[in-house]
Amino acid sequence: MSDITGDSVEHTQSTAQKLSYLIVNVADSVTNLGGTFSSEMGLAMSLGSLLGKVKILVKIGDEVSKIHPYVNFAWQVLSTGFKVVQMQQHRDQRILDLINMMEDTYSS
Repeated sequence: MSDITGDSVEHTQSTAQKLSYLIVNVADSVTNLGGTFSSEMGLAMSLGSLLGKVKILVKIGDEVSKIHPYVNFAWQVLSTGFKVVQMQQHRDQRILDLINMMEDTYSS
């Protein structure tokens, strides 16, 4: 009976060590990923600045395009690219915020 108990204790200790090793690796991976995304933030900020300036022109274009259905259709086609990039930037920012939050949570 004590032999079975000893095997169970050893198995439990081995499993705990593997789990601890896995948690450390995950935390390191999250930290590395956060560093990678942090270095990309410079490019994202530059693009954000450009999109902020273009956003004003797009709002003006949205209003002007209401004068005629053909103009509205043409404007919708032209402004779609900007709107897609803007939505992608918003999603990217939310992912960066999540990664930073994970990094803060797991680094403690």
